[in-house]
Amino acid sequence: MNLEVSKILSNYINKKLRADEFENWVYSFENLEIELGVELYTELISLDFKDKSNRIDVQRIFENKINYSDFHKGELLQLISKVCKRELPFKESIIQLYEWMNMGYLFLSKIDALANFNEQGKSIIHSIENTMTEEQKWETLLNREPNFFSELENIKTKIESGAITITGEYDNTDYYGKQFKFKEE
Repeated sequence: MNLEVSKILSNYINKKLRADEFENWVYSFENLEIELGVELYTELISLDFKDKSNRIDVQRIFENKINYSDFHKGELLQLISKVCKRELPFKESIIQLYEWMNMGYLFLSKIDALANFNEQGKSIIHSIENTMTEEQKWETLLNREPNFFSELENIKTKIESGAITITGEYDNTDYYGKQFKFKEE
């Protein structure tokens, strides 16, 4: 399944896309039947998109068909690039990186700001004020963790070189939910 289709399906399953947006995409994507095959396509367009439980049906139908390996690799590399260029707001950057770490990509926990994100007393987030400018927020982080950007760049390089491999495999755990796997040399 191509990356665009994988991304849309994953975003819908994970509630990052509203039902009406997903339905519009389903009916406007020109080659969806070719991409999915007749059986899966028919099953998808037979769903009632007004029914809130259809996300579960979409997950059941497509969960093992989504190419998480390439999709996650691309998304994570793009996010790291945006954060390193400071193209995203400070808070959004940290939250998104933290969410990826919580999905099982624990190589991100080498960065203290992410590893300690929810720990009171340790988290850099507690020293960030809403009244600060974006530059002041990043400066506060860098004063506490001067290697933040170099660590992110190092992780990016390892992903690009294959030293960190995003496998696309995952386990469903009772406590943490879906945890994606990776291999690190």
